[in-house]
Amino acid sequence: MPTPTIIKTLATHREKPFVSVVTPTWNRGAFLPYLLYMYRYQDYPADRRELIILDDSPQSHQHIIDRLTNGTPEAFNIRYIHHPEKLPLGKKRNMLNELARGEYILCMDDDDYYPADKISYTIAMMQKHRALISGSDQIPIWYSHINRIFQSRSFGPHNILNGTFCYHRNYLKKHRYDDDCNLGEEKSFTDNFSVNPLQLPGERTILCISHSHNTFDKDFIIGASTLVNTALTDIVRDPLLRNAYLSLHNATHHQAINHQAIDQVVVVNLDKRPDRLQQIREELALLHIPPEKITRLAACEDENGQRGRRQSHLQALRLAQQHGWQNYLLLEDDAVILKQEKHIQVLNTLLASLAKIPWQVMLLGGEISQGTMLKSLPGLVHARDCRKVCAYLVNSRYYPQLAQQMSNDEHSLEAAATRRQMAGLLPEPLLPATGF
Repeated sequence: MPTPTIIKTLATHREKPFVSVVTPTWNRGAFLPYLLYMYRYQDYPADRRELIILDDSPQSHQHIIDRLTNGTPEAFNIRYIHHPEKLPLGKKRNMLNELARGEYILCMDDDDYYPADKISYTIAMMQKHRALISGSDQIPIWYSHINRIFQSRSFGPHNILNGTFCYHRNYLKKHRYDDDCNLGEEKSFTDNFSVNPLQLPGERTILCISHSHNTFDKDFIIGASTLVNTALTDIVRDPLLRNAYLSLHNATHHQAINHQAIDQVVVVNLDKRPDRLQQIREELALLHIPPEKITRLAACEDENGQRGRRQSHLQALRLAQQHGWQNYLLLEDDAVILKQEKHIQVLNTLLASLAKIPWQVMLLGGEISQGTMLKSLPGLVHARDCRKVCAYLVNSRYYPQLAQQMSNDEHSLEAAATRRQMAGLLPEPLLPATGF
């Protein structure tokens, strides 16, 4: 009989199982180089894994794959398949499973971050626990527009998310995706979450990236998620990947704000907070706002914070009237300016429309309580009630009415900004759904 030490040695040197990494993609050519990069830097033996990409974009991205593999993707065990017609996501995942040759099949989405030991850790844990399927219920999500990481809420021990899936080939004998499913494909593949998966820590399996082109807009779940005290740079140490993700946070280097439509920017700043002034000046510089368009206004301090705030905003309005500005953008010094691509696009759409519509106030930052999405201006809300307004653009035609309302102590600042007016086709303010 072999001794336990010999058995352990034999097990350690046993050939590792072959793993198929599968990725469905659509119109994500910009992310494919980083997917291949993360696949190739995995510490799992290169000859014991393959990457299969199924792409149903209108145009093939084979040229990207060829460029990154010197024209020989097969030398790296990479297969790229282009399907000329759009397919449901469930159908694509079933096709990928049929194409896979591995004993284990591991899912990697095209736009998320995976650590270098993603494959080796997952396979080791599945073998240790003899699991047929593994994944994570809760995952960290990096929200690129605010550069913060949140932990998603738990849905229970039977719930796992597809971007973290890994399963043994035997699991496919009794399970498949719903061919017609385009969202929430996990449900069919896990028999309505009735299987018993191996739960792996989310931070060991994935960092989900929330960006402008997500299939599912993760902004909808941020309210139920928990902020974690971890920065992107703490997790993504590779400089190439880190810089790529940070470019999603700040799209201003290739997409400028149409600041010509704004006459003046007024920053309301407390004298005791020069740090905030410096920070917001740096933010405005990233938006390429000329320094001569920026005016600092000393905030009024008052025991009644709301009254002091209203007085400060009224002073800004009086300043605009004195200088004859056609409009002005008011920013409180603690406003966070979102620089993600989709936010810049919405803001530029809004600014481009100013000359064409009879507007009064454009709220660019606040918490909407009541409003209606506008079909004519996608990404904008016809706001009827909002709170915590920290940024807004005012048209000169509205100065007298706004001044009168701000001077009335019975109205809050938000009430003054959102109070219904009789003049104009848009009597209530517009608020970008993705504003400051």
